[in-house]
Amino acid sequence: MNLARKRPKGSAKTGSHKKGAPNKTTLALKDAILEAAKRAGDKLGPDGMVSYLLQIAETDIRTFVPLLGRHTVEGGDKSINVNAGFTWGPVQEPEFK
Repeated sequence: MNLARKRPKGSAKTGSHKKGAPNKTTLALKDAILEAAKRAGDKLGPDGMVSYLLQIAETDIRTFVPLLGRHTVEGGDKSINVNAGFTWGPVQEPEFK
C-alpha cells in the first residue's frame, strides 16, 4: 500500500525551498569546519588554516591528497609546492599502444 501523496499534474510545487537555494545546515557545518581548521592552524603557526593544512600534508598524506583532487582547478599546468619536501605537478595521461 503506497501512502505517498501525489500532487495533481500541472500544480505548483509547495513546501520546499526554492531550487538552487543553499541548505542552511550544510552552510553552518561548512562554516564550523572552516573555523575549527583556522583555530587549529592558529595554534600551529602564523598562517592559520594554511598552517593546519600544511601539517596535514606533512603528517597524513592520505587525507591531504583527496583535498587537492576535490578543491583544485582541473586542466591547469600549475604545480603545487607544499614546502614539505614534495611537489605535485599536472597529471599526465598514460599512453597506451
